[in-house]
Amino acid sequence: MAENVPVIMASLSLWNCTFLGFKSQAILPYDQTLHMLSAYLQQAEMESNGKSVTWNGEKTGYATVPSIWGELGINGQHAFYQYLHQSNNIVPADFIGSVESVTPVVGHHESLMSNFFAQTQALMTGVNEQQVRAGLKAKGRVQEVIDKLGAHKVHEGNRPPNTLLLTRIYPKR
Repeated sequence: MAENVPVIMASLSLWNCTFLGFKSQAILPYDQTLHMLSAYLQQAEMESNGKSVTWNGEKTGYATVPSIWGELGINGQHAFYQYLHQSNNIVPADFIGSVESVTPVVGHHESLMSNFFAQTQALMTGVNEQQVRAGLKAKGRVQEVIDKLGAHKVHEGNRPPNTLLLTRIYPKR
């Protein structure tokens, strides 16, 4: 059980939902072949585990499953990643990537995986205002702009991402 990835992931989801009170979970695959994974897991998790009674018909005193949602990584980056980084709601996020691309395009997979790792690191470590200000200054922004934008670019980190890196996505395995 200690090395069974599905058991570990289920245990983390249960812990995050039941004991930490996180009400949703993002599934963020960074491989086109997994474009339907989030939708599949919504059905599998929320329909199967989204009950409010036990096998004996008794009301549960705890959450049974988080809301599952997500999108392909790069699409999600332009839709809801700011929410993941800066919202008052903490959302555990499962990032799923591969070392080898199934459909290699020169330079594309490397760029995609750079975003993959940068997102998980930023969720964990965040960016404080001092770092934001230094970055804006390095880009040549004037002090007035730095003062105006500083607080809006801060994200605290300490968000719980899981980074799942597969060798390659195989359709029959």
